[in-house]
Amino acid sequence: MKRKLRLDAIDPHTYGLRAAAAYDSLIDKLFASSIPDAIDLQEQIADPEFKDRVWRGWSHYLDTGDRDTAAQMIKGYQYLQANLFIGKHMHALAIIDKFRIAELLQRKEKARRAHDKLYACKKPLIYKEPIFRSMVEVLRDTCMPSHAPTAAATSTLQAA
Repeated sequence: MKRKLRLDAIDPHTYGLRAAAAYDSLIDKLFASSIPDAIDLQEQIADPEFKDRVWRGWSHYLDTGDRDTAAQMIKGYQYLQANLFIGKHMHALAIIDKFRIAELLQRKEKARRAHDKLYACKKPLIYKEPIFRSMVEVLRDTCMPSHAPTAAATSTLQAA
């Protein structure tokens, strides 16, 4: 799996074309309406830069009658704005991915260190004496060899 899979799924050109195509109905209404209706449509636009671009496109259409160029003037602004918008978000996603990758690498390194510490501390336990000794074995090793020579002999043979 590629690292930039989310960013590769986004095509800024397609995004810009779709944003520009969203204004086809406004352009159709604008070019089909009378001058007072076109001015009313332009006044309803909130973005002053887009309002200026619509005004320039509409006045170009009135001067030359070239509808395609006038529509491209209006759509070009929306295409550019959409690309700027998606570019900011793609940059933010790239930064988020960098931080996630760095965080995953830190977690992996921390887990590796903990794993190394765990196995570095583990040492095999070697018992020289058995864990459980019965009372008879303790007596045989301590006091009985001094009293009975046969017990001392078996005790030393068992110890070796």
